[in-house]
Amino acid sequence: PVTGWSGKRSAQLAGEILTVLSEMVKELR
Repeated sequence: PVTGWSGKRSAQLAGEILTVLSEMVKELR
């Protein structure tokens, strides 16, 4: 199993989601 690739991909997705969430918080404030 390519756990390294999937782990890296999930980490990248998590980073993108965090960035979007932070942008939304900025818009709310």
